Formats: sequence, C-alpha cells, structure tokens
Amino acid sequence: MATLSNEFSILFFLVAVGFFAWRFVRDKSMAEINSKGFTPRIKPVAIGIAHTIAMLFLASFLGVDTSSSRMFIAGGFILPFILTSLGMNSWLRALILLIGSVIATMAIPNSQPIALPAMALALVLSSFIETFAISDEHRADRSFVDILPALIWLIGLFVMNKVDNATWYLTHQKLFLVSITSALVLRWLQGPFIKQDNLYVKRLTLAATGGLLLLILVTKMMVALDMSKLAIVGGAGFMMTYLLDSLDKKNSLNAPSSLKSFKALLFIGIFTLVVSRLFGTAGLIVLASTTIISVGYKHKYAAIAGFFWLAKAMLEAFVFTYNSNMTGINLMHVYVSAGLYAGFLMAVTIAYLVKNTATSGWVKALLISSAGLMAPMACNYFLHAEAASSFMLASVVASLMVSIFLVPNSLWESEGNELIMAFPLAVITCAQITGDLIEKGNACDANQRLTTLAVLAAISAVIVFVSTWRPGQGGPKVDATPAPPPPPTSESIV
Repeated sequence: MATLSNEFSILFFLVAVGFFAWRFVRDKSMAEINSKGFTPRIKPVAIGIAHTIAMLFLASFLGVDTSSSRMFIAGGFILPFILTSLGMNSWLRALILLIGSVIATMAIPNSQPIALPAMALALVLSSFIETFAISDEHRADRSFVDILPALIWLIGLFVMNKVDNATWYLTHQKLFLVSITSALVLRWLQGPFIKQDNLYVKRLTLAATGGLLLLILVTKMMVALDMSKLAIVGGAGFMMTYLLDSLDKKNSLNAPSSLKSFKALLFIGIFTLVVSRLFGTAGLIVLASTTIISVGYKHKYAAIAGFFWLAKAMLEAFVFTYNSNMTGINLMHVYVSAGLYAGFLMAVTIAYLVKNTATSGWVKALLISSAGLMAPMACNYFLHAEAASSFMLASVVASLMVSIFLVPNSLWESEGNELIMAFPLAVITCAQITGDLIEKGNACDANQRLTTLAVLAAISAVIVFVSTWRPGQGGPKVDATPAPPPPPTSESIV
C-alpha cells in the first residue's frame, strides 16, 4: 500500500525510533516493564477478536466476503494487547503502534486496501476493551491518544487510495509521512518550553518552527512546491493544538467550564471549515497530524479534534466510493433525514453508556463494540448509500458536540471524552469493510429484508441478555461504584 523511497522511510524511522529510545530511557520504562499484565487481558482480548470477526462474518451470509480483513483485525488487536500487557505508557505505545503501522503498510500489497480500515477498526475496539473490560488494578493509563498517530497514517492512506489517482496517491503518502514526522520532532523538542509560557510566546515560536520544518520537508525533500501552502495548515494546527491544550489544562485544574468548551468547539469548527474549503481532504489529514503534539490533559480536547478530522475524512471517502449522487447527501430524502436522527441518537446513547457509572465495564465494552459493528452493517444493507452516509455524518458531528460541549457540564463527569469521539471511527471503518452490503441490500426483495431483520433482532436480543444476565444470581447485576480516577502519568506533565 505504501510506496516510500529510502530517504523518506529513513527519516521517519530515525525520528520515531530515536524519540522512542529517548522517552524509554527518560521515563525509566525498563523498570516498569513486566509480564503480569498478560493474564488479565488474554480472555477479554480473545473475546474481542472473536466477537469482531463473528460480527463481520454475518456479512458473508448476505454474499459479502470479509475474510481478507480477519488477519489484519487480529493483528490490530494483538499488538496493543502486547504493549499494554508489558506496562508501557501511552506515548511509548503510540510510537510503537505508529512504527508498526508504517511497516505493515509497506508490506501490504495494493490489492488489499481493506487492510487499512480493518487495522484501524481493531485499534479502536481494542482501546474500548482496554478501557472498560480490564479491571482497575490492571488497566493501562486510560487514554485513546496512543492509537491516534497510527490511525492518522492508516486512515490517511486509505482515504487517498479511494479518492486519488496513482500519481497523487504517491505524493500524498509522502505528505502525510513528513507531516507526522514534523509533529514527532516538535513533540520531542517542546517539553522544556511549554511548562511556563503565560504569554504564549514559546508556543507561538514552536508552532512556527513546526510549520517551517514541514515547509522545508515539502519543498526541499518532496520537491512539491504546489503543496507548500499546506505548511500553513501545519503551523496553524500546531498553534491550535496548544490553545486546545491550554483550555483543557484550565478545565482540569478548575471546575469544568461551558465557556471554555464552547471556545474549543468554535476553534475546531472554524479550522474544519477553512481547511476543508481551501485544501480538501488531504488538509484534514495534515490538520489531524498536528494533534500528535498534544500533551493530553483531563478532557483531551486536541485528541477529540484529531479523531473528528479523521472521521470526517473517512466519511468523505465513503461518500466518494458508494454515493452515486455527485452533489453529496440530499437531506430532503425521507430515509436520509431518518439517518440524521438515528446518528444523533446513537451519539447521545454512546455518551450516556460511556459515562454511566452504574453499568459494569465489560457490559460497556460488549454493547459499544456491538453497536459499532452492527449499526453500519444494518445501515448499509437496509438503507441506500445516502441514508447510510447521513447516519454516519450525524454520528460524527453529534459525537464532537457531546464530547466537548455537553459532557463537561453537570450531566456526567468530564473524563474520557475521547472515548465518545472515537466511536464514529469504528462505525465508518466497519462501514467501509462491509460497503458491498449496499449493493446487496438494493438488490434484495422484501422477504430477504424481513429475514435479515429478524436475524439481527435475535442477535441483538442475545447480546442484551448476555450483558444483563448473571447465572445463579436471579437477574441483572451491575457495579454501581464508580471507578477511581487513574494516577497521574508522565504524559500529564510533559
């Protein structure tokens, strides 16, 4: 999938491996590595792999072959499982997952583009399992930031593979790699400078440095002068990430503020509109790569923004591939409007489920994973492409608004907002893997639809029953004791 010349791959691996070695020594991670985390994770991860593959296997009964994605889904589960079991912190995990993703894409042939959303889906679902299905004493530091750099690379490649011709696809590969490399360099250098910067002079200098580095790599290394303007996106994105972290830090130290959440939402909306209008989908991927420099405080505004831009880019690829309406999504269609309603309802439901402390962790992991797999498959089969796209668009926008604006208020505790924003990524990646269901659904008759609907209803009933039933205890039982907040990690400091 990825065709990278030697100078680009050497530059990336030197920066990524060097940064990993520096953080590994600085954080004294060798003393923290042990094998005690494998035992409590083997069962949940094995169930997660089996559950995901079994859900996708349902598509084979409708004539859609998803067998080529199974190996990549298993790999997307196993590598995070090994890293978290060894006790590595979130940033070390992020670097290894990124390096592994780049190596994997260099080995995957062009005939298997489905591998990219399959690995991305597995990374998201494995993070849900780590967050909810693992007991508190064995759980890794609660963060979705560790999968963000790898998702930027995987989704960036897949989106451009769908919307680009061969020449532009090779150019955008290099662009995304140098964007990620620039972010890694800036993340490496920023530590001593951002601790005391009340006037934002240091942050502004760092953002300009990151944009200049990206400009040099684009013009001198890529020799792509027509893409030099994207360095402005990089520099502005770095500065916006610092601003989001600043709002995030203030919210973490004080009571959650609706005004600060509104500012964060406004920044993200403005950048999304401007970059999408001027630079297209490639600009969104570059913008998402700038969030790698985020330190990540309690609310993780920058990580939420990164997931949002990736989800939006993935959705554009889905619309480009399956939507025959060249003008986009026509909201006046009845099914399309219904898809909007369902998408908003899904986002609110997932937010409530994530934040509900009366629901046990493994139940959350089961229900969220099942919803992330069954909802897109059902939309693809029972609705046409526009309605399915409408559902996903609504879930992306609603998840952003809920995770940033509504959650910090008194409704729920504000920690873990990035879990809500990551859910639409699972939905859209699964929709891409099972996209052929759209054609099958359009060609089926009423009897086939009713039969499929009955099967999905039966599976949903079984999932709900399993999530509430306890043998020998006379009914449902949930843990009403909220989990204690995780101890601070080095990622909260540097």
